[in-house]
Amino acid sequence: MKTFNIMLLSTLGNLLLVFGVLVAINVPDLSRLSQTNWLTFTPLAVLYALLVALLGLGLGSLVNGLLVYPKKPWRNLRMSEVNAGIVFLLLVLYFAWATGSFSGTPPKAKSQSWMHTDLLYKDISERGFKAF
Repeated sequence: MKTFNIMLLSTLGNLLLVFGVLVAINVPDLSRLSQTNWLTFTPLAVLYALLVALLGLGLGSLVNGLLVYPKKPWRNLRMSEVNAGIVFLLLVLYFAWATGSFSGTPPKAKSQSWMHTDLLYKDISERGFKAF
């Protein structure tokens, strides 16, 4: 049951971090938050949080498997979840910065940010590819 609790907490934590990044992107103009396509963003955020939690669980299991006699397996799982969450949060922040989501210009002065309905997949494929 501890593994399930760790995974659940990691999923919720990653969801909060992704929604926090969304709010941080829109701090210069909070009215833009209402333009977010929630039907697209929310499932992607949930899928992201689950994948990061599963990856952290896999890394924790790998660490526990490599140790012959793990003294604290739950600590290894928790640390793996935290490390995976931090790495992927930095990746999301880099992606948001590289695609121009943190710039304070109004949406009409530049192409719409990656969270809008029409340009979501176009921006991820074009600007995201250029970021990496």
